[in-house]
Amino acid sequence: MNVIVFGANGQLGRTFQYLENDYRDEFQFHFYSSNVADISNVERLKQLKSDIVPDVVINCAAYTKVDLAETEVDLAYLVNVDGVRNLAQVFQESMIVHYSTDYVYHNECAMPLKESDPLDPKGIYAKSKLLGEIELAKYADNYLIMRTSWVYSPFGQNFVKTMLRLGKDNTELKIVNDQIGCPTYTFDIVKASMELIKYHYNREEKRTTEVYNFANEGTISWYDFAKVIFRFADVNIKLIPISSAEFNLIAPRPEWSKLNLQKVKNVLDTKIPHWLESINHCLSHIKANA
Repeated sequence: MNVIVFGANGQLGRTFQYLENDYRDEFQFHFYSSNVADISNVERLKQLKSDIVPDVVINCAAYTKVDLAETEVDLAYLVNVDGVRNLAQVFQESMIVHYSTDYVYHNECAMPLKESDPLDPKGIYAKSKLLGEIELAKYADNYLIMRTSWVYSPFGQNFVKTMLRLGKDNTELKIVNDQIGCPTYTFDIVKASMELIKYHYNREEKRTTEVYNFANEGTISWYDFAKVIFRFADVNIKLIPISSAEFNLIAPRPEWSKLNLQKVKNVLDTKIPHWLESINHCLSHIKANA
């Protein structure tokens, strides 16, 4: 199968590149960063469709600067809404795999969040991601949407990399303690994505319109996650738990982002790793490639 991956320089796109060899027997990947193929450029997308004729389009391109989105509204909507609509309209003959976020829920439910639960995004980033989902569903008839949470990897910028950087220059850090969810490792997202693609593509009815939650197993706060990162990385630092209000974040964050994984578990053959297992893998990878 021919596969185009957009957003190839982001942490998820770079993970697809890193794991590409695991899938070479069945998939031919074509990777494009935003400076080579911007999903807001319809003519460029049409050219790629003609040149490659992809069976699957994987959209890793996204505007993810949660606080900056409150002022860069047009840019957030250009990428997260208009760009997704362009993919849906141009690649109507392909299966489109798109990634969304736990932020689209943002409700007060104290139970693990199901795909069918009410959606109430509260910031520009969150609203743009939900509108992207809506545009995809409106214009495409063959797609998979994966809603995930607290994404990190050995690549790019994320909470884990930030903690390791700050841990080198500080003796203490203040970390938010009232947001609960699950960190999700891009290696596990990629592996689950490829399983879902094969599952839906190999069925008699190849077209699908499914939304899946995906995260690692377990539940944690940012504060407790940071404690584990520093313990595993053997960094001696004092951590001070604070509230989101004290941290004075610009954009609202959901206090509860534990995703219900039952739907995706019913499809995947492999067990979803616990976040403790995955953070250990990530830190080992960072150390080995330092």
